[in-house]
Amino acid sequence: SKSIMKNRFLTLLLISFLPVVAAAQLSVSLEYRPRAEIREGYRILPDSSSQTNYGISHRARITALYQKDWLRMGFGVQDVRSWGDDNTYNSGGMYGNDASIDLSEAWVQMNFLKNSSIKIGRQFLVYDDQRFFSTRNWNQSNLYYDAILYRLSKEKFELDAAFSTNLDKDTLFTIWYTPKKVKMLNLVHASYAFSPDFTGSLMILGYGYTKNQKSSTIYMRGTYGIFLDYKKEGTILWASAYYQNGKNATGRDVSAYNLNISVGKKVGKLKPGLGFSLNSGDKAESADTTSNPGSDNLFDMLYGNSHQFYGHLDYFVNMPKGTANGGLLDFYATFQYQVSQNTALLADYHYFKLNQDIIDPRFNDFSKKISEKSLGHEVDLGFRISFSKEVKLQGGYSFMFQDETLEIIQGKKPGTTELPKWGWLMLTVNPEIFSSK
Repeated sequence: SKSIMKNRFLTLLLISFLPVVAAAQLSVSLEYRPRAEIREGYRILPDSSSQTNYGISHRARITALYQKDWLRMGFGVQDVRSWGDDNTYNSGGMYGNDASIDLSEAWVQMNFLKNSSIKIGRQFLVYDDQRFFSTRNWNQSNLYYDAILYRLSKEKFELDAAFSTNLDKDTLFTIWYTPKKVKMLNLVHASYAFSPDFTGSLMILGYGYTKNQKSSTIYMRGTYGIFLDYKKEGTILWASAYYQNGKNATGRDVSAYNLNISVGKKVGKLKPGLGFSLNSGDKAESADTTSNPGSDNLFDMLYGNSHQFYGHLDYFVNMPKGTANGGLLDFYATFQYQVSQNTALLADYHYFKLNQDIIDPRFNDFSKKISEKSLGHEVDLGFRISFSKEVKLQGGYSFMFQDETLEIIQGKKPGTTELPKWGWLMLTVNPEIFSSK
C-alpha cells in the first residue's frame, strides 16, 4: 500500500541520514566564575575619606561548538553581574536584571581549498603578546570582536586578515557611529615558525573613529609591529616593537611607539623572569593643543591586556588618564613557584615611571611642568590551585608604594593618600556537559 511504501521510504531516508549525523560533532560546556574582592585602593588612590568596598561578581556562561566536515559554528550566552545589582525588585525580593544576559560569541567558520577558512561573527581575536588583541579574561565579560576573518594556514606559515565595520543601529539611511567606539578595524597578521623553538610574526592594523556622531569623516590610526618568541629547555624569551601613525580620535597626527622585552628561565620548581615595557607619551610642550597642535605621541594599546602587563591594581588601564598622556615605563620582575603539580605561588614586582614630563594639572598654566617621573612600586601576590580539569581556585593580594607624581595625576594632595591595597578570590568551574565525539 501507499502507506507501507511511504514508511519504507522514510525509513531508508532516516538510515541514509544517520552517517551524516554521526559525522557531526557537538560539544556543550558551562562556566560559572564567582569572584570576591576587597578594594582599598583598586584603580584609585585611597585617602582618609575612602571606604573599603566589599563585593562579589560572577560570570555564568554556556557555550556550544558544532563541527562537521568543512563547517564549524560557535555560540555562547552569558550573564555577568555584581551580586545585588538587580534592577527588577521590590520589598519581597530581587527578581533579576533586564540587561545582564548577553551574547558572548556567535560565529560560523567555513573551510575551503584545504588551507583556507573564513570566520564570520562575534569571536575572539588573540595575537602575539596580546598587546593589542586579547581576551581580557580578567574582565567578567571577556572581550569579543564582530569581524570577518580570513585565515590561510600551512605547516609553518599562518596568515590572518580581518575586517570590521560598526553601526549604532540598523537604519534605512546612514547614521554615523559614536566617536567613543572604533568605527572600522582592519588587520593583517602573518606568523612563521622558523624552528620548533623560534617563531616570528608581523602585524599591520588600521582602525578609526568617526569625527563626530553626524560626520562621515573617519580618523584612521595605523599600527605596525613585529613579535619574536623563543622557547627552549625552560628558557622563554620574547620581544615586540610597534609603531603608530595616522590620526587620533580628535584628528591630530600620530607618531608613537611601544617596545617590550621579557626573559624567563625555569630552574627546578622556580620560574623567575625579568621584563621591560615602554609606552611613548606626549611631551609637555604638546599639551596646549590650541596653540601647539603637534603630533600625538601617546601610544594607544587599543584592546590590549593592561591587567596582565601593567600591574593588577589597574592604575594604567586607561593610559591617557593614568599617566596624564605622559606615557609609561615599566620595569618588572616575575616569580612563580610550583609547590606541586596542581598548586603554584606567584609574585610580581613593577616599578613605574612616566616616559615624558607632564604639565602640572594643579595650575592653569602650560609652562608649569612636573619633571619627577617616578610613579611608584607595585607588588602583586597570588596563588593557583587546580582541584581538577574543571575546577580551579585563584586568589591574590596587591599593594603599591605610590610617589607624589601619581598622587598629583589622580588629583590628590601630595602626602594625603594611604597605602593602596586590594585582595581577591575567584573560583572557576568549567565542565563539558555534552560531547558527541
